[in-house]
Amino acid sequence: MKGFRITLLMLDHYGGVKAALVRPGDIPVIKVEGPNGAGKTTVIDSIFAVVAAQTLQDPIRHGAKKATITLAMSNEEKDEITVTRHMTAKTSRLEVSYNGVPQESPQTLLNKLFSKVSIDPLAFARMKKRERIDVILDLTGKKDEIAKLDAEYQCAYDERTLTNRIIKTLQGKLDGEERPENDKPEAEIDTQGVLDKLAAERQRIRGVESSNDQRKILSNKILEAEVDRDNNARQIKQYEDTIASLREDDKNLQEAISERNKAIADIDDGLKGEAPSEVAALEQSLVDAQAHNGRVAAENAYWTLIADAKSEKETSAAYTRKLEQIEVAKRDILCENLPFKEITITGDTILIEGKPFDDLCGMEKMFASMEIALRMNPSLRVIRIADGAELDKKSWKKIESFAVKNNLQVWTAVVSDDRHSGSFYIEEGVLSAKEEQG
Repeated sequence: MKGFRITLLMLDHYGGVKAALVRPGDIPVIKVEGPNGAGKTTVIDSIFAVVAAQTLQDPIRHGAKKATITLAMSNEEKDEITVTRHMTAKTSRLEVSYNGVPQESPQTLLNKLFSKVSIDPLAFARMKKRERIDVILDLTGKKDEIAKLDAEYQCAYDERTLTNRIIKTLQGKLDGEERPENDKPEAEIDTQGVLDKLAAERQRIRGVESSNDQRKILSNKILEAEVDRDNNARQIKQYEDTIASLREDDKNLQEAISERNKAIADIDDGLKGEAPSEVAALEQSLVDAQAHNGRVAAENAYWTLIADAKSEKETSAAYTRKLEQIEVAKRDILCENLPFKEITITGDTILIEGKPFDDLCGMEKMFASMEIALRMNPSLRVIRIADGAELDKKSWKKIESFAVKNNLQVWTAVVSDDRHSGSFYIEEGVLSAKEEQG
């Protein structure tokens, strides 16, 4: 059931049309002309009304009791479909015959012939952006494959966004840092070795100080003993009775002094080999090492930021390349399966040869929509253009060429006060057949 074209359209008291009979024959562009309000658009829209059950809200001409639309179609295989819709104030009845055989499910048969976009291409232009994209994706036959690419694209885009935020954070840190003089950080000094030496030196000094304290104690005791001896000498003169005892004491004191002098001499001998204190020098060495290590840590932090930023930029660039690859793959699928040299989808925008669909001029939108309608491969090879008056001769020539090339009928309404050869003219609700015009 392919390639049906209209062979007859007849209206009886439908809408504002009293009577209309159109036999288009082989002409590719059927123009219904007439003054404003004559019923041109009603004639054109009746095609959709009869096959899609979308009639006027008030379908019966004023003064009449019923209205009828009859549509006859045939194809190159000589198959014939006749459709009649009978309407009264309360009812609408559809009759469809296929090769003379009445159909039990008439609307089901008609629904196989067309889609809203195929019979009215500019319906595509009137769609919301997301609806257009759904139509485009359905036409490719690879909607799932494109959906998978979209999911991969979104994942890569989110990862790149996160990476770029990290880059921005790292750059902010770098902006607050002063660049080191050296391109490479110096090695840190091993402070533990200095700390070990400092601890050993402090232990040695504590030993020396302890010996000096002991020596001072012994020296004080010698002084005390000498004072006692002097006192004893004076007492010898006073206390002859105690001379023997005092002499014994004096002897003991002399021995103690001798022993203590010997101990002092031993201490002095031990101190002779000790080196001067190096605590101050080691403490300064530790301060210098810590300052050096602070500079090294700062340099290391700076160059780490540089390395991290470089790595994240490379990651971001890789995601950008992946996004570009996904876009190319998606564009290839669309171009291979749609009748456009270049078409792609970015977000909710369809781009045709680099231009957003909504930014195309009227003629560009019309031809793009007709290409999409044709891609739907409708069985009913009829396209409706609501207002043909907006098109110039050059545009009509292109439309006629398109129709002939693709075995289409283009039906349109054109405002005109005069009859023109090759068109159908409606006036005061009555359409004159083309062959009657002269």
